[in-house]
Amino acid sequence: RTLIVEEKSGTVKKLHLRSSKLVNAKAQADLLSAIEESLTEEELSYYKRGRNAKPHSVAKNANLHDYHTATGFEALIGYLYLSGQMDRALELVHRGLDVIKSS
Repeated sequence: RTLIVEEKSGTVKKLHLRSSKLVNAKAQADLLSAIEESLTEEELSYYKRGRNAKPHSVAKNANLHDYHTATGFEALIGYLYLSGQMDRALELVHRGLDVIKSS
């Protein structure tokens, strides 16, 4: 969402629609697939811990695989944020978005 807002182009509705396309389980699963080979062992460990966690709710707009993958992606980003590695988090997100946009 931060990346979309930083673009500062378009109405609030258009910004919301663009961010909604990126902030959902399918998009996050695609993004993780694009960057998985770039992850360090430690990052991969945090991703897998999040992915394998038992869900406390049911995904209503995603299949179970995408939901688990997206949960792992969010765990990874959360770990990077909490450990003060926002540059690394942004690097991974940018790399994933570049791969997704080019495919």
